[in-house]
Amino acid sequence: MCCGSLIIMRHMWQHHAGEQTEKRRAKSKAQEVIDGVSGGYEEEAITVPRSITDRPHPTVLAVQPLGTGNDMARHLNWGGGLKGTPQMADIAAKIEKATEVQMDRWEIHISPKPQHTTIFGSSQGSEASGVWVNYFSLGVDAKVVHEFEECRSDKCCGVQCTRNCCKPLFCCQLANKAWYGLWGGANTCYCRSVGSFVDMEVTDSNGVTTPHEIPRGCNAVQSLVLMNITTFSGGVPLWGDLPSANVGTWTPQDASDGQLEVLGIHKGADLGLSIVGCQCCVDFPRFAQTAEVTLRIRESVHMQVDGEAWYQEVGSNGETVVKITKKMNPAPMYMCEKEGSGSCCS
Repeated sequence: MCCGSLIIMRHMWQHHAGEQTEKRRAKSKAQEVIDGVSGGYEEEAITVPRSITDRPHPTVLAVQPLGTGNDMARHLNWGGGLKGTPQMADIAAKIEKATEVQMDRWEIHISPKPQHTTIFGSSQGSEASGVWVNYFSLGVDAKVVHEFEECRSDKCCGVQCTRNCCKPLFCCQLANKAWYGLWGGANTCYCRSVGSFVDMEVTDSNGVTTPHEIPRGCNAVQSLVLMNITTFSGGVPLWGDLPSANVGTWTPQDASDGQLEVLGIHKGADLGLSIVGCQCCVDFPRFAQTAEVTLRIRESVHMQVDGEAWYQEVGSNGETVVKITKKMNPAPMYMCEKEGSGSCCS
């Protein structure tokens, strides 16, 4: 699900001249503040974080949950949705109590270049690259996201509708979630083992690269997910808490530790069960915690990056190659205190 797009808060302040006190308070915590609002994966969601983090003095982001999934806002404890219309004075007060964190950013290189995507822009050549913060995945979950966006853009089944009949049906967060549920249900019978056509290599923090087999057969997964944040697809904690027996095997998830969590989804319905609280009924197998990943994919498949999905065709050589590495400069973000501990988001 989408993580929400971004607008620059200082532009909003120009229309609230009577709130100069709050402006100074917010400015005392950060030189500039970005306020995240709805809009899914539109251009500013991709380009703004890239441009602001490449500055000598990066802008700090305060991501507000006005999208559908709001996974970044959930990870940063801003919540899964806003109650009422956000007020600039309230946001400034919350930022005063927030903690600045440095989130890892990741660069994806993919060949052949995907068509008609925002994240990879209009770059020329056979290979493309982009930057992401939340997650990358391929398989059934990306297929659901792609079908949702096709319908929302009046392009169901790949055919453009000229009557603009679908867009009015995507009117709010609740309606959007219902549509996600519909497309998820439609893919209940999806049966395609990622391990049958994807080869994966992982590189640890010491630079050692090893192949990692993705399960097949009765343990097959239908999606492969690389996560930087703690929630996925509208609040699903795929990695979850670590049982005491696994503490020595895995480390707790941390979006600033320089490594990604790699795991699988057995079937699309598992996401829905987890969202409604049936975690005991599902299992998301953990594969690796790694600083770098290379995937060699021998079949065309749906993919997504931070909520933007597409159908990736294999190249003329019969494969797609995806390589994901860590960017040097992180993304500075504001994280709220958790509710019940003097939360700034309560």
